[in-house]
Amino acid sequence: MQNLFRFLNGELRNGGKLPQESIQALDVALRQQPNLCYLPVGRSFFPPPGTHYPPADLGGGCEVWFGYHQSVRPSQWKTLLVNIDGK
Repeated sequence: MQNLFRFLNGELRNGGKLPQESIQALDVALRQQPNLCYLPVGRSFFPPPGTHYPPADLGGGCEVWFGYHQSVRPSQWKTLLVNIDGK
């Protein structure tokens, strides 16, 4: 994390690239709580059946599930953002 703080403060050039291991560590830490409450599939989270939005039946045994996607992203202002998109 020290390299990330140094990069964001302009002290570490690193070829203009963010320290990816720090971004990954933050991403994993921020996914811990949703992993306990929601069903994780890839980088997305879905509410368990019977809560929030029920799956939409498409017929033929197919369903659409509504959920969320979460990631840590760098911004153009040398800060980090948590991106949460609803599906």
